[in-house]
Amino acid sequence: MTYNPTRPHVLGRDLGLHHATIHRRRGEAWEVLVGGRTLPARQAASCLLRPETGDLVLLSAGDSGQNHILAVLERATPGDPAHFNLPQDAVLHSPGRLTLAPEQELNCVTAKIGVHAAEAEANIGLVELTTRFLRTQAERIATTARQVDATIGELVQRLTRSQRFVQEDEECQCANLRLVVEETAVLQSRETFIQAREQVKVDGETVQLG
Repeated sequence: MTYNPTRPHVLGRDLGLHHATIHRRRGEAWEVLVGGRTLPARQAASCLLRPETGDLVLLSAGDSGQNHILAVLERATPGDPAHFNLPQDAVLHSPGRLTLAPEQELNCVTAKIGVHAAEAEANIGLVELTTRFLRTQAERIATTARQVDATIGELVQRLTRSQRFVQEDEECQCANLRLVVEETAVLQSRETFIQAREQVKVDGETVQLG
């Protein structure tokens, strides 16, 4: 049968293509209205856009009630979100570039996400990350920032070697401070001031001044 959109939408004994309207969904299938009749139909594998109630669709009527929805022709409510259903695992392949360019927002909701790339680049105006646990592994990290503010309940660092170069001032305020050095501790400055409100104690096997 050759599809003719001007032909009356009546199946009768004809097999082929017809205009139909989605009546309702029944499990993994749909009920469609064709010429006043209600027929069951399944979504064809090539029809990725999920039909909704009231949508005008292209129906393929086959033997033994094997009816398939080939395409959604018109949406009953064009403003509603469009749902694309893939029956199994899917791979979107392109030999060149692939660009996703929504004008408003891009959301990703999944149980697990993986990104594998030789290089990655992101240019984002604002990043907000909320997570229960964050673990990073890197051979080398280089960070450049004009200002860093961090509020941490507890900080534990285990380093093999540490070097810090402060060009201008550095200030540390704490309730108690304890420095434990196993070998040699050296303090060098042009002028050194040690002030205590109550007591200064220097204890050692040998104390040399001057």
